[in-house]
Amino acid sequence: MEKSLTSPDIQETVELLKTKIESRNEKFEIASKNISDLQKQLEYFEKKRFSLDKIKDDNDAIAFYTGIPNYGTFMACFEYLESKASRLQYWRGQNDKIDDYKHYQTQGGRPGPRRKLTLRDELFMTLIRLKVGLFVRDLAERFEISQSQFSKIFTTWINFLNVELPSIFPFPSQEKV
Repeated sequence: MEKSLTSPDIQETVELLKTKIESRNEKFEIASKNISDLQKQLEYFEKKRFSLDKIKDDNDAIAFYTGIPNYGTFMACFEYLESKASRLQYWRGQNDKIDDYKHYQTQGGRPGPRRKLTLRDELFMTLIRLKVGLFVRDLAERFEISQSQFSKIFTTWINFLNVELPSIFPFPSQEKV
């Protein structure tokens, strides 16, 4: 035989449920505020981080930082390099021999762990180092990566560009220079 609830039992249950709902609503409000605060922090840090997107409409800034005259030219070079760059084997240290260095995989996607920077920002960062000569620490802080990660990215891109750029921009022989 089922136990029937009396009117006081129902009222007690309703009050208990109302208390739980209020408690959950308070927790929901706190969580919503935390999410809002975190979104504001994320926006702040995204605005703070240096990137190509911040200067893409300023041809003088593009030329100053990269030596490339404008964003369209930068993107054309990047698009040419992107298919091979997407499979880059990143430099791992002094034990990597230049003669044996395999610049990119012939199959598959980008090897290794997920990267913090896009390939476009990696190229941009490399060109800044070459053109402006900013210090490693400065660039690492601007792009919010460690100095060692910057060095790995920079060395990888230098080796890669050394192989790929002559097909786009042939270097003159020493006799012609």
